[in-house]
Amino acid sequence: MVTYLLGAGASAHAGYPLASRREEDLYVWARQNTDGGTQAWAGFIESLCEAYGDLCDFERILTDLTECPEGSHVQAWSKMMRGNALGAIRTLIPEMFHVC
Repeated sequence: MVTYLLGAGASAHAGYPLASRREEDLYVWARQNTDGGTQAWAGFIESLCEAYGDLCDFERILTDLTECPEGSHVQAWSKMMRGNALGAIRTLIPEMFHVC
């Protein structure tokens, strides 16, 4: 089992994203980012948003990507696609914080 601890708040005054808006901010940032190094990852975030309708249930999305339970929205995705989507999350969240 994989566990992610995500949170923020003390740095909101400095412009860092709040945990309560992290997924929405990630989606918007990924779509607007024109940096070639991270832009390639944005398509995976877009695919996740299309599969789930939004990114609000982020813990479920992470669980589905790592464990691929039967009936999940990403069950039909290849292992490589799921791994790339996780890679996009692991790459883009720190990058989003870096540019804030």
